[in-house]
Amino acid sequence: MDNPFIFRAYKTKELFCDRKEELKRLVANCLSGADTTLIAQRRIGKTGLIYRLFDEIKIDKLPITPLYIDIFATRSIDDFIKILSESIMRTFPEESSVGKRFIQFIRSLRPLISYDPLTAAPQLQLTLQNNMEKEKTLEQLLTFLDSQDQHVLLAIDEFQQIRSYPEKNIEAVLRTIIQRLNNVTFLFCGSRRHMMLDIFSSEKKPFYRSTEFLSLDKIDSHEYAVFIDRLFSVADIEIDKDAIDYILDWTYRHTYFTQRLCHTVFSMAEKKVDVGLVRQGAQQILQSDSIVFNGLGSPSSVNRIVTSLTDKDLIDNEYSNGTTTYKINDVFLSRWLAEQY
Repeated sequence: MDNPFIFRAYKTKELFCDRKEELKRLVANCLSGADTTLIAQRRIGKTGLIYRLFDEIKIDKLPITPLYIDIFATRSIDDFIKILSESIMRTFPEESSVGKRFIQFIRSLRPLISYDPLTAAPQLQLTLQNNMEKEKTLEQLLTFLDSQDQHVLLAIDEFQQIRSYPEKNIEAVLRTIIQRLNNVTFLFCGSRRHMMLDIFSSEKKPFYRSTEFLSLDKIDSHEYAVFIDRLFSVADIEIDKDAIDYILDWTYRHTYFTQRLCHTVFSMAEKKVDVGLVRQGAQQILQSDSIVFNGLGSPSSVNRIVTSLTDKDLIDNEYSNGTTTYKINDVFLSRWLAEQY
């Protein structure tokens, strides 16, 4: 059978662990029209929860049309407009009545439309002349969503990325547009906690107190243990309780790293999993990833080392009250360092 421990993307609710209370709150907010700010450490399962929410909307046949955009790689409002337009095109097929209306609208922007040869996903190239035209286009896109017969949920992942845009007024522009919408609910998601809190809880910022907050923590150890045991059992593989405890302790219950270790152990298992096999799986991962950890270079100063680690997303930096603090967010790196030093 296929390996049930997924660490890249959401597949089905059966392969998704817990988050029942968080899911319940998000569904309730969607139905009531309350915008939500979802804050979570990277790789803790934030994006998986978004797609679990989308799946729940589909399963329960809720009167909501969900859209997802990840703006982590965007660098400007132009990029934001581009991926939002592409998401709308994916959500509303060109042959549908809504899709036809959107194609008519988008043609006014003189786009170059192509389609990915592998996925058939639409790809756009837009030429927007100035900031006024860009802001007007963004408003028209969101107003188009607001005009749909069915309520729309727009999930924007890594929302703090707008802080890096050269257009410094983007927060105010977005907030002004959103305030005029009646039929679109927003799910603002981010992994940079201090930036997200500054955007949505600072009284001097446009989005001040405009959303409800939801923070993702690690999954409960009992829930995770039951989940792991169930997926191994479905494959007719027995896993010792001590082995499960070792997995959850070694990965600190951090979702990505727990799933990846389980994935590795599952691929190694035959009929029985004990602590010894889990240790072998852990060592296999560290050996595999050591090329990344050893490839950090040999900078001549601590600052260069920290910069290298931060650029590779192996550590996080938080700035507060004039002080920058750092923490290792890569569990495997922390375990590798513990073995090396």
